Amino acid sequence: SSVRASTDAPPTACRWRILATVIVVESVGGLMYAFGIYSARLKSKFSLSQQQLDAISISSSLGSNVGVHWGLLTDAAGPSAALCAALVAGGGGWLLLWSALGGVSGLRGLPWAYLCAFALLQGTAMCGSDVASMTTIAKAFPQNRGRATGLVKAMVGLSAALAANVYVAAEPALRLYVLLVAGAYVGACAFGAARLRAGDILAAGARERPADDAPRLAAILARVVGLAVFYLALQLANAFA
Repeated sequence: SSVRASTDAPPTACRWRILATVIVVESVGGLMYAFGIYSARLKSKFSLSQQQLDAISISSSLGSNVGVHWGLLTDAAGPSAALCAALVAGGGGWLLLWSALGGVSGLRGLPWAYLCAFALLQGTAMCGSDVASMTTIAKAFPQNRGRATGLVKAMVGLSAALAANVYVAAEPALRLYVLLVAGAYVGACAFGAARLRAGDILAAGARERPADDAPRLAAILARVVGLAVFYLALQLANAFA
């Protein structure tokens, strides 16, 4: 049956194509970890107390750590549907924050409780895109799922470094940074939703070659680690400049 799956599978059922797509999605999967880089500006902009700022941060963490509903949605409707839902939640959360920062005049100066709701939306969206990505990659690489999921999760941590560098480039325009983050998240989720089909993922898993795939995954991981080291050096250079 595996031979038949390999022969009959469509061209889109390529595990490397799927891996590349998931890497793009997870490249924005850790944006909630970048909260600390702009939290002081947020605190000043809305005249928040430290307790209120902490509540906003906790709201984001709460959303990113409650994911049972995302697992149920992914199992029932596939990763594309989960990514579409995450796109709506995350895009909405970031765009509402952008509006509150002055992007829409009627939403300026909202009470801090609204910022908690926006952060909750952002956090739950991160969880949704992560769940869709992890289940996808585990099915596409069933014999190398540890290596493949580890590689993809590395992108979650790297995404915070990417966001930090975008913030440095956009500073002091916090509103521009938030708008860029919203666009990046919506774009990544839309890209993943368009390319990740449940049938292709299962067919790709049936075509896996564990012995050949392991060194290729290790080589890709080495590149990701190299990129992380580069961004770390960039951050240190900016810190001591």
